[in-house]
Amino acid sequence: MLVAAAEHDRTLPSIANAIPAAGKQALPVPPSGRLKVRPVPYQQHATVTVDRSSGKVTAALTNEGSQGVSMQVFPDAYREFAGTPFTVTKDGAKSYVWDTATTDGKYSFSVYGPDRFVRSFAGTVVPGGRNAGAVPQVKAGLVPGHRTLRLQLSNGGRDQVRFTLTANDFEGGHKTVYADQGAPTVVEWPTNGDGYYDVIVTAADGYRYAGRIS
Repeated sequence: MLVAAAEHDRTLPSIANAIPAAGKQALPVPPSGRLKVRPVPYQQHATVTVDRSSGKVTAALTNEGSQGVSMQVFPDAYREFAGTPFTVTKDGAKSYVWDTATTDGKYSFSVYGPDRFVRSFAGTVVPGGRNAGAVPQVKAGLVPGHRTLRLQLSNGGRDQVRFTLTANDFEGGHKTVYADQGAPTVVEWPTNGDGYYDVIVTAADGYRYAGRIS
């Protein structure tokens, strides 16, 4: 026991010497320059289709990445707040349907996912055949090669639609687009250096597209 105690005592000075004195301690120095955002194994997207005949609004949830991703849909108004979860894989696109027959033609919901992904869709469905006024229509697609969000802005009615595009964050600034009945106007919305985008599109309806293009 005495020998063991002696050996134990001899180790104490070396341990104490390995710990720097309080006056010599310093915080680690972070690396210089701009840190790059790490890649993720998913490429999530969601876009919406309005069926004016049935009054149903369908959000298509897709993922072009190599791994599945968890996405959730929440109503923003007109319905009780509750989440609807989805696991979306490359070969397993999912759909979320809002039947406006139960909400007086109105809809308002958002889709959330990781890495700052948000989609928000809100508006009132104009019944089929009623084209005397303005009927704004928005389609969105990702363009990975150019790292842009492609927005197709069109009008299903006879009156001109005024679209306002505003950067909620990141690049893009502010744009105004006028759409008459006919072919859509295409806007390539930019991303920042890491591929992030966040834009709000408003007309009679209001949509938001935010996320990242890898």
